[in-house]
Amino acid sequence: MGKKDLWQSDYFDKNERFADIFNGALFGGKAVILPHELTEADGEIVSITDTKMGMKVIRDKVKKWHGGYLSILSLENQSYVDYRMVFRVMKEEALGYEKQWKEKKHEYQLLEQSLKNDEFISGIKKDDKFVPIITLVLYLGNDKAWDGAESLHEMLDMEDTLKAFVPNYRINVFDYHKYSDFSNFGQENKLLFELLSASDDKTKMADTLARNKELCSKMDKDSICAVLGIAGINADLEDIKLYENEKEVYSMCKAFDDHKESGRKEGYNAGMADGKAEAKTNVVENMLRHNMADELIIMLAACTQEFIDEVREHMLCS
Repeated sequence: MGKKDLWQSDYFDKNERFADIFNGALFGGKAVILPHELTEADGEIVSITDTKMGMKVIRDKVKKWHGGYLSILSLENQSYVDYRMVFRVMKEEALGYEKQWKEKKHEYQLLEQSLKNDEFISGIKKDDKFVPIITLVLYLGNDKAWDGAESLHEMLDMEDTLKAFVPNYRINVFDYHKYSDFSNFGQENKLLFELLSASDDKTKMADTLARNKELCSKMDKDSICAVLGIAGINADLEDIKLYENEKEVYSMCKAFDDHKESGRKEGYNAGMADGKAEAKTNVVENMLRHNMADELIIMLAACTQEFIDEVREHMLCS
């Protein structure tokens, strides 16, 4: 995972955020997946073939959903467009189903249950069912909108007459660039998408923070790291840490205000430095026009010989 993917993964550790991102992206904001129905699942899948050659994939964030039926929810965070994403998701899900098959087969072996005929060859019983895997590709890149394929047919060079015979594998991609309204999501995810949409417009970002002042004034550590990462703000968490009812919270508003103040100071200091350099240049030019010796100019203007040479060259060229 890239640097941005890391904070995304930490951010979605929280069941409330994880459930909300699936509900908003796939179910139109309906509370289909409830946070208390989620449990942690291993994101690593290892497949060992008969030749002992291994194949391993690591999914960004995986949880088991204990709803009406058990399902596996896989969240893939993308900060860039991966044009092979369809193939990646196909492989991850195929290995996930293979892992379930191996677990069932191993269970029958441990229980010493005898399978006959086709069931023995298959390693499972005819009526065995598997847990569905739902993968959501969450694209949070801010350079451009997602322009990669979202189905297998888009990636195949074939005639229309063949399409009916080639299963079209589709993936679920959520790209915030395609939306202007994020009301399908809860407060925290809604704020993240709004900030991403405003990442190139500091005024719009400030307005977004102002509209969410109460939420931004008391965020947990994962939330503040996610927001700061999106906003491109470097802040010392200790400087924006607050305590509310003996609980640590962090103020995004203070981080943003500190960032603006730092920017103003840097701009002022840069302007002062430029002004001093221009003033010194004018002084040295005036001394050179009066044919003063370089040694005297160095002493009076507190400059170097190299600086005098640069000024002299500039005077000759102008």
